[in-house]
Amino acid sequence: MRVNVQKILFIGPESQKNAFFSGCQKQGLVHFIEPKGFIKPEISKNLERLTDALKVLRSYKKEEVRQLENGHDPDIVAANILQARDELVTLSTKKNELLDELKRLEIYGLFEPNELEGITVRLWTTKASLHVSEKHPLLISFGSIEGVEYLASFDKEFTGAEALSPLHYTASTYELLEDFQICQEAIRALEGRIVDALQHEKRLRQALIIASNEQHRYNAKLTAAGALDNMLFYAEGWVPITKVDTATNLASEFQIWSEKMEIEAHDFPPTVLENKGLPRVGEDLIRIFDTPSSTDKDPSIWVLCFFSLFFSMIVGDGGYGLLFLLLSYYMWKKFHPKAGGVGRRFIKLCTTLGIVCVLWGLLIHSFFGINLSPDNPFRKNSFLTWLVEKKASYYLEHKGQWYQEAVKAHPDLLQAKTPQEFIYSDYSEAPNNKPIYDLFADNALFELVLFIGSLHIFLGLLRYARKNPTGIGWALFLVGGYCYIPGYLHATSMLTYAFGITPATLTYVGTNLLIFGLSTAVLIAIIKHGFTGIFECMTAVQLFADVLSYLRIYALALAGAICCNVINETVPFLPLYLVPLLLIVAHAVNILLAIVGGIIHGLRLNFLEWYHYSFEGGGKQFKPLSLEKTD
Repeated sequence: MRVNVQKILFIGPESQKNAFFSGCQKQGLVHFIEPKGFIKPEISKNLERLTDALKVLRSYKKEEVRQLENGHDPDIVAANILQARDELVTLSTKKNELLDELKRLEIYGLFEPNELEGITVRLWTTKASLHVSEKHPLLISFGSIEGVEYLASFDKEFTGAEALSPLHYTASTYELLEDFQICQEAIRALEGRIVDALQHEKRLRQALIIASNEQHRYNAKLTAAGALDNMLFYAEGWVPITKVDTATNLASEFQIWSEKMEIEAHDFPPTVLENKGLPRVGEDLIRIFDTPSSTDKDPSIWVLCFFSLFFSMIVGDGGYGLLFLLLSYYMWKKFHPKAGGVGRRFIKLCTTLGIVCVLWGLLIHSFFGINLSPDNPFRKNSFLTWLVEKKASYYLEHKGQWYQEAVKAHPDLLQAKTPQEFIYSDYSEAPNNKPIYDLFADNALFELVLFIGSLHIFLGLLRYARKNPTGIGWALFLVGGYCYIPGYLHATSMLTYAFGITPATLTYVGTNLLIFGLSTAVLIAIIKHGFTGIFECMTAVQLFADVLSYLRIYALALAGAICCNVINETVPFLPLYLVPLLLIVAHAVNILLAIVGGIIHGLRLNFLEWYHYSFEGGGKQFKPLSLEKTD
């Protein structure tokens, strides 16, 4: 639920300024308004130091922590950690340089020029294809790597030859190895210092929270300005209208005068959302894309409901939903007691998605892609079977054009007297015949997706009609299109075979609603915007395209179902010992693809198609000065 905000001016003595802002921080009521041209100060060195120190500790294992020692100043601990980190960076750079140098000289083995008294050693490189060592007897070849030959000369009078390049080195391999070992020992010692500091991690986190609270309070105080030679201060802030009295009483405790102010045109009020339970889970979802404006209706529960529905339709399998529920149960037992607010809401979301997936699986009798027999109670009493039987009953009763063409091509269909006999008759031009049930089921799911998509946009148009009254006309236009198009395509609508509305009635109602809805939308647009409102008619194209966009649900669900069938049909032809592996791996991949598709497209249909008609967005989050509590 979105709550309106009130702009309040606070004025009081400078001596009460610190106490007032501390009180506001404890209550978490006021979002202080930054004055024009306000520049936030840089974060304090203390806060930056603590943050960086905890980032360093995060990369080390907590199992190595020893007994906690008391009496250590967090600032000193953080400074020691960062000092060790900086030294580690320097030593790691030196270590890499030594490794590069050793790698460059490794072909020569271990050598120490000083051991060869009176002999001058020089190292050379050249192209291996030139065979330079064969032309100069003073050169000794140590081999070649990737077309480069490495040589050495031991005569001080030999200063080089054509095609030879001197190989310079700073130290012998003995010296390099010794420096490398020293460097490694120093690195281990520094890492030991950091591991020892892990025992103070909790104290560092507490110090970080305290420093963060101080920083936020300091930033908020900077939004206040002085008056009467700084004897007074004044500040403006946003307060939810449900908490105005609380904020006023708080101000009076510190001898601060408060006054409600009019919201001016240039003001940018923050958006306050106060949700609990499942609506709070939906609030997390909407923040992925955008924050509602301060005049938007809260779409949290709408997005959660339709996202759950779209996700379950894309996954399209109740068996997968049971797996989601098992995973949610495990997370609930393992993590819920210790999880924070976001963690608990994520578990609730997973549980909700699992439940809706199971319910959708029951409606369309789909569990791990298993082809249930016609007498199976899950299939026999499912919503999808009800739709298919309704359609078969309609064709048997009215014997329309499709029925005449079907029995002409397959006379055996004439033997069917009941909907059950009709839908389980073979009807397909393909080599592997499939029952009419599958054909009708596919068509029913296809139309069901369009119906749900149309309903989604229809509700969005009406929900936003107060701000955009043309939505009333487009909502009627949408209903008209859904009624009219089946007749135009010579198809049988779900409204006809399931609810008994005749095609002629649908065509008549649809035609009138199309004309009336379009005329209403354009007329309202002209009244509102003048002559340019006539271009409102172009919205019809957008509306048609957005409804068709919901067909991605059907396509993704169909792809997942086909994968399930392929997996299940392949199993009988495999050796028994491979069956469990195939089922686990193949279904795991299919589940992963379904989850990715369900999340991406389930949210997309809300954030793009639906938001287009019922959401303004571009809002600013309500961030009151509040106190983050330590453990």
